[in-house]
Amino acid sequence: MVQYRNLLDREINRDMFRQFIRRQVVGNCYRWEKDHWEIREDPFIDDWSEDDYQVLIRCLKNTASTGGFVQGAFRDGVLKGFASVEAEFLDEERRYLDLSSIHVSSDARRMGIGKRLFLGAVQWARKNGAEKLYISAHSAVESQAFYRSLGCVDALWRCEAHVAQEPYDCQLEYVISMLKGNPAAEGIVLKMDPPAEGTVLKMDPPAEDASLKMDPPAEDAGLKMNPPAEGTVLKMDPPAEDASLKMDPPAEGTVLKMNPPAEGTRLEGKPGAWILEGCVDSVESAVTAWEAGAGRLELCANLMIGGTTPSLAAFRQVKRLCRVPVHVLIRPRPGDFCYTKQEFALIREEISIFRKEGADGIVIGILKPDGRLDLERMKLLMEDAQGMSVTLHRAFDVCADPYEALEQAAALGIHTILTSGGRANCIEGIQCLGKLMSQADGQIRIMAGGGVDASVIPRLFWEAGIRDFHMSGKMICQSPMTYRKGDVHMGAEGFGEYELWRADGERFREAARILDQQSKQDREQKGR
Repeated sequence: MVQYRNLLDREINRDMFRQFIRRQVVGNCYRWEKDHWEIREDPFIDDWSEDDYQVLIRCLKNTASTGGFVQGAFRDGVLKGFASVEAEFLDEERRYLDLSSIHVSSDARRMGIGKRLFLGAVQWARKNGAEKLYISAHSAVESQAFYRSLGCVDALWRCEAHVAQEPYDCQLEYVISMLKGNPAAEGIVLKMDPPAEGTVLKMDPPAEDASLKMDPPAEDAGLKMNPPAEGTVLKMDPPAEDASLKMDPPAEGTVLKMNPPAEGTRLEGKPGAWILEGCVDSVESAVTAWEAGAGRLELCANLMIGGTTPSLAAFRQVKRLCRVPVHVLIRPRPGDFCYTKQEFALIREEISIFRKEGADGIVIGILKPDGRLDLERMKLLMEDAQGMSVTLHRAFDVCADPYEALEQAAALGIHTILTSGGRANCIEGIQCLGKLMSQADGQIRIMAGGGVDASVIPRLFWEAGIRDFHMSGKMICQSPMTYRKGDVHMGAEGFGEYELWRADGERFREAARILDQQSKQDREQKGR
């Protein structure tokens, strides 16, 4: 069990760090080249000398004694992670507080400790009036993947003192002002203090007067917010000291994570907790969908044949240009979802690559020859995807038993199922979608895909209870080529070389408008 507590200046000393292992083996790093980031091979081992530890201790003691935030993570009484935020604002406008350190011992990484410490720092900064956290972050690919997965983006304002001190660091920021008091990053952990029987905690901001009742409190319990509607009392089972409130799947009415949450960024899920995801296979379509209202993107290649894994260059451009979460389709070829040993190895390697690159999520699916989910392989992919959101794609629609597959997907820890209800399009599958929503019961998100546009959203919203929608909004554009040789085909006949598929911004704008309208009506009916 890992315990988290704020540290006093008098207890911070060298002995506290005797079993803390800083060591980090670095292979590739980000480097800024004129107007974009590039990944460069720069192998070295990052570790602290005794002098480094002494400087660290002095800095942490100073932070704690001057009213800043210093929190430690202890496993069996041994320090395994820590984070600090300085009390003084970095800028004259008093917008940025400095996340001056966050480190996890090498023997305790990938346990969620860093994320918990980061979110604790966010909560403290919010309570102390900050709009943003400023992070002068290590440029290693693994370090950047961690920060990007939490929603950090390139800083709009740069602290020149930090740049001068660490010229190779990536200057990042985390926007907390748009949360309006709700540290709603996915997986936020709210500590219950005191966790006595009958204690009522207010969510901040609550989903209209929701309360959390512990009956009785127990250690390390988790509670999912589903749904935190007006007057709802949620009981913990088993309830707990240090209980965690998980916002995944997010409940209706919840303001969800911003990733990356830069100024002007749309939330992944607006009030009403709906998501409009744009399925795009080009940088142009990604920018169009994002600007027109898509709150999340699924990036692929070759959409006309059902989508395949996109190029790394395309992903990098989309992440740089679109300030919404980007999920990557991992599909090595068109056709069915029963993969060879070599294809499976390729899938695993692609997940690893995009995870290191900072993908917010992946979209995957593997079936056995009998049409059931390949649980053994899917478990391995879930391990590979640790820290990312995972969507089970429309392999689900061609599986033998969708209701069994839903239970298995939820047990695997998959966050979302993308489905047309097992039919050619979502309207034909609307009855199945309704059953899936009822069966899911908040354990896993059901996202409707296949023929989604503004015209079908109201029916899916009200008849099936769907709140998450996936659409390509595609239109056919003519190539600018004026010379056309019609008797030579680059691929299969039937695909026109001079017809291009692109996202239609008007279709996305109308879908976003209609979805927002349904959500408002829903809240009004429920008295929110």
